[in-house]
Amino acid sequence: MHLPQHQELLRNAAKHGYLNQAIEQIQRENGKALHVESGSAETLSQRVFFHQPVRDIPMKGFVKHVDWATVEKATRISQASAGTSEASNSSENTNEACALAADIV
Repeated sequence: MHLPQHQELLRNAAKHGYLNQAIEQIQRENGKALHVESGSAETLSQRVFFHQPVRDIPMKGFVKHVDWATVEKATRISQASAGTSEASNSSENTNEACALAADIV
């Protein structure tokens, strides 16, 4: 877990383009906050996520399964309703997207 000052450092680094320097600083100050990607001390495969990751990444497991096809469908519906000017169609799309979202979370 990143310390609060490191969380802020990462947010600013991502915005202003000095991410590598920020990671090096965190590694010096709180090395256990970063995963080891390879070798005998590798830690990525021990991670447990709350939601199932989108990508196939090394992990021990996850708590909640996410149906990514449903997420994609809800996203398409939401985007379609944002572009429509007809109120009833927009309302129906919003209701359908909300119903799908309830199944996702």
